[in-house]
Order: sequence, then C-alpha cells, then structure tokens
Amino acid sequence: MGEMINTKNVFLLAAGLVLSGTELKSAEVLVGPAYIKVFNVEIGQNNELAGPDGYLLQIANKTDQAAVFEVSFFSCLEMQKDPFWGYADIPNSDWIVPKSAEVVVPPNSVANLTGQHIVIPKDRLYYGKRWHAMVRITQKNKRATTFNIEWLLPLLIETQKEKK
Repeated sequence: MGEMINTKNVFLLAAGLVLSGTELKSAEVLVGPAYIKVFNVEIGQNNELAGPDGYLLQIANKTDQAAVFEVSFFSCLEMQKDPFWGYADIPNSDWIVPKSAEVVVPPNSVANLTGQHIVIPKDRLYYGKRWHAMVRITQKNKRATTFNIEWLLPLLIETQKEKK
C-alpha cells in the first residue's frame, strides 16, 4: 500500500475528471492515491462523512459537457473483492447512508459529494474494529467512447476503542 497523505485536497486524476477528499469533522480522513481511510468512527452515533468544507469527495469535470455520476457504497463481498490485509469486510454496507447518491457535475466545474453518514449499531463487538468497504463511482451519462468511466476506491473504516 502506498504512503498515506493527510491533507484536505488530494486529487485522483483519470480521464479529465478529478476526485478529492476532505477531513472528517469528528474523526479523521486520509485520502491516498488509491483509498479513503476514516479513523475514530463512533459506535452508536450518526457520523457525518464530511469535512470542514462540508463534503467527503469532490468530483471535478474538466470536459465541455455535463457529467452525471452515481456514487455507491458496498461491502467487499458485494464487489467480489478481498479486504486489505489487517482489515475485515464491513459487516453491513447498509450502515453507510444513503447507500448511493447521484452527483451532477456541470462542464468545467466541480461538484461535492455530501450527505453521507455511517451509523454503526451500539454494540461492544464493534469497538476497535478495522473494516474495509468499497466506494464505486460510475459515470451514468456515457460519452461516445469505447470506455465507461468508473472508479473503485477502498473505504477503510476504523472505529473508536471502547472507553473504560
């Protein structure tokens, strides 16, 4: 796995589009070149997946046509992927709400992914866990190209340790 970067604006470039992340309000988010990592997720709480700027991911459209993207959250099992070493598959991807969202990005501009939350049930079993979920970003309005634009980003979630 590559070096993690703790920053408010790390960009992932692909096909003229840019993704970036922000820090989480009550926890900490690291966005690396190939994953998003969320620390200190509180058990039994509604944890907003948004940083000080109010978004989790930012999608920049560098083309001259509007682009529509669907952002969805899945378990590794649902995507037929193995979790990263040291992480288990998230027990329930429905803890991330909404499970999917549509983002419309006007030409040559930026749109923010907002409104995502993670709510892990209050159960002692869930303290101190390291889970791996997947974020899939798919372009819905396909351009006249041979390729469909899609990103699959690991979402690494670490819950708070139990307070004694």
